[in-house]
Amino acid sequence: MAKSLPRTYSVPMTAVADAASAPFVRTASAPGPKPLHDEYDIVLAQALPISLRFVFETLWRDPQFTIDCLTFVRETNIDVSAWSTSPVTYAAFARPETFMAERTVRFTHNKKNFIGPSSIPTTQVHRYVYEEDKQLVVSTTSTVSDAPYCDYFRAEARWVFTYRSPTECHVESGMRLNWSKTTWLKGQIEGFAKTESAQIMQFWVKKALEAHAKLHPVAGASATSMAETTELDKPHGWTPELTLQYMRWANLVCLGVFIAVMLQFAISVHSLRSATAEAVRLQKEQHRLLVLWLDRQST
Repeated sequence: MAKSLPRTYSVPMTAVADAASAPFVRTASAPGPKPLHDEYDIVLAQALPISLRFVFETLWRDPQFTIDCLTFVRETNIDVSAWSTSPVTYAAFARPETFMAERTVRFTHNKKNFIGPSSIPTTQVHRYVYEEDKQLVVSTTSTVSDAPYCDYFRAEARWVFTYRSPTECHVESGMRLNWSKTTWLKGQIEGFAKTESAQIMQFWVKKALEAHAKLHPVAGASATSMAETTELDKPHGWTPELTLQYMRWANLVCLGVFIAVMLQFAISVHSLRSATAEAVRLQKEQHRLLVLWLDRQST
């Protein structure tokens, strides 16, 4: 089962389009919830006390939510295109799918990493299929450049929002990686990707509830409290940040050990040189005494 990229992964959100640029035609279709479980690693599943229409129109169609979230996490050079005006076909790794519209989101991901650059150009393509009062399916494909192993895989996340009531919907989100090359770090990258994706998607839910609370103050207060009780358990184990910290500590320890070994090596070399020099001096002295003794014997 494939998994998704974390370091290159950023908060996937939406851009606005007017009636002309975000069509509501029903000629598009996308897989239902079952393929999500079959093909993705589920990292988030919870009820949202906000309407499906709000999720679609405010959180995905409107670009401001995307821009605000990316700005909040200190991404730079943010550029969100308008939604396309016609359905698009996308082969999600293997199976072709048709979506109602797509857009491109570009930004520079700024993060201090143990290896690689601190600024990583990132491009995301967002696609959606929306059925009013039924379901919203969003696919986000992420690619990065100027980062280690960035050409080894492509990352995809999928969000499935299901209508529950006029004031509630349910969200499931999953991620996966499609590898074009192999590396011995594959398992580690996939593990980090899953952990970071869960954190990103939980962050998205948090900001979504905050956005809803601003527009619906009374309902927003109860929505926030409800979300606190229904939030998916945060991932346990090593997070990318904790792993990075341990790697830095390990690097310092290794550096200290290396310096100690090199110091010991230098001391050993110095001692060897001193012993060699002393041996040469003694040999010369013995040779000089031998020459003197031979001279005396000859006379």
